[in-house]
This record gives sequence, structure tokens and C-alpha cells, in this order.
Amino acid sequence: MHMKHLFLFFVLNSALLASAAQWNQFRGPNGEGKTDANLPLKFGEGKSVTWKTPMPGKAWSSPVIWGNQVWFTNAEANGHKLWA
Repeated sequence: MHMKHLFLFFVLNSALLASAAQWNQFRGPNGEGKTDANLPLKFGEGKSVTWKTPMPGKAWSSPVIWGNQVWFTNAEANGHKLWA
């Protein structure tokens, strides 16, 4: 019985650690707005910007990061666009 509990402990913890790098909700994996990364103190054109893209439409959501993709939701006037 003890081995079953130990196995379950490791399985659950490995799943939590694997999902920690994914930002699947507002303010990160736990909703805390924290990261272990050292973020830059200054942002601006040509400073600390790795990439950017135009965001057409009327609204933007908080980004969701999963693997090597970043997802946003947006509102178009006609409601007929879908990007992935």
C-alpha cells in the first residue's frame, strides 16, 4: 500500500511541474501574476521586445501561453474571423 501512495505522489507532482511552464489562464498558471524569469525593467521600441504583431479588432484578452504558442481572443465587428 505504501508504494501505491508514493507512486501517486510522484505522478501528481510531475503533472503539476509539467504544467507550471504553461500560462493557461489570466495571470499565469496559478493566477498569481508571478514568474521566475528576470523581466526587463524598461520596455519600448527597440528595447526588450522579442516580437510583436498587430491586433485588429475591438478587444484583447490576457495572453495564454502553451508550448511555443501565444493565444489571444479578440472581437471583430462582424464576428467572423478565427485565428489559431
